[in-house]
Amino acid sequence: MASMAAIGVGVAVAAFLGRAGLLAIRRSRAVEFGGAMGKAYYKGGFEPRMTRREAALILQL
Repeated sequence: MASMAAIGVGVAVAAFLGRAGLLAIRRSRAVEFGGAMGKAYYKGGFEPRMTRREAALILQL
């Protein structure tokens, strides 16, 4: 009876860790391909001398 409980707990732990691993992989791929984390940075060219507009974009004001 105790071995059945141990098997059940093992299956539950494996399922939990598998799901956590899949979520981690999805989040890491989103960062690579410009997902939510990639949008935090200003993408575009800059002038030779920084303007007030560029400074505001960089500082997210």
